[in-house]
Amino acid sequence: MIRLGRALIASLFKKNSIAVSADSPYCGGEFTSQPGARPMHLVLILLQQSPIDPEQARRIAMTVLAILPVIILIGYIVVIVPFWFICKKAGFSPWLSLINIIPLGNLILIYILAFAEWKVTPVAPPQFGYPYPPPPPPQG
Repeated sequence: MIRLGRALIASLFKKNSIAVSADSPYCGGEFTSQPGARPMHLVLILLQQSPIDPEQARRIAMTVLAILPVIILIGYIVVIVPFWFICKKAGFSPWLSLINIIPLGNLILIYILAFAEWKVTPVAPPQFGYPYPPPPPPQG
């Protein structure tokens, strides 16, 4: 089975008259004449290595499962915090931003914000410095 896979990979590399033997060790480098050479190199490396032992696979899986919730939590924070401020500025409850947690909830929230009437009044522009002094009294 592995021999068949290596032969298949080798036949894929024969495009543009550049051949890579599946029996020769991988020495790195790029084949710039082939647009898909980099992903195929990775497949070739994986096919040439010995199979992963179950203990190593278990350790890799446990590491991924330990890191994945942190990555998901960071992703939620990156999305929810801006929607929290947008909802607050639009006059809606900021808790509405938690609708992003459910699948396709962000699409629902975008439509709510786009087509709802925002309950905010325009703010008067701030005045910088002191107002102009009153004109001098008329001299008479």
